[in-house]
Amino acid sequence: MRMLVRFSKENDLRFISHLDMVHAMERALRRADIPMAYSKGFSPHAKISFSAPTPLGIPSSAEYMDVHLVKPLSAQIFVQRLNNALPNDMRVLEAMEIDDDVPGVLGKATIGCYTIQPYEGVQWISQSHINVLMNMNDIIMEKRTKKGLKEINIRPCIKELILMQDGQHITAKLLLPSVGGINPDILLKAFNIYTDVRIDVEDMAIHKDDILLEDGRVLLPE
Repeated sequence: MRMLVRFSKENDLRFISHLDMVHAMERALRRADIPMAYSKGFSPHAKISFSAPTPLGIPSSAEYMDVHLVKPLSAQIFVQRLNNALPNDMRVLEAMEIDDDVPGVLGKATIGCYTIQPYEGVQWISQSHINVLMNMNDIIMEKRTKKGLKEINIRPCIKELILMQDGQHITAKLLLPSVGGINPDILLKAFNIYTDVRIDVEDMAIHKDDILLEDGRVLLPE
């Protein structure tokens, strides 16, 4: 069997790299005595897959992993054991038992859901600013790739932008970088270029809330 797991990394742990997070989780799984399956061969390793990396510095409640197990274990016991072995700023939020023959979903996630809000006393985005971007067909921005800076049209990457009723939070659904999309910092820079608002990414609190499949479904259904 397998366990599909959603977990968070908050506070200081938002600054650890994806690779360090993977190593920390693998150590915690061993400490928690989770019956993980291992690959065969000269150098066996735990059969775990992780969702695409979250940008360094962004806290997240949308980290996922798919863990292969060698014997059955209830989701409740899995969560309890693993949380007892994890640091306080990394928590398992939910888990679901799945059969080995069920196709994996982590590689099918295409949309990142974010909450963005300003720190106190800085200029903020209005509904009119959001309307400007959402009504555009082309929003040309620079994106850093493995081959250097590249100009891309980010408008197809912006699936949804909503200013919440309090006027101090934006929820954004963006195509993930792993499928050619963008991180929230590029979106915020686009407001500076294409509207009359002037904001600094460093003045924004950004949180990754979840990741979704292409059709908008969550990875772990209720």
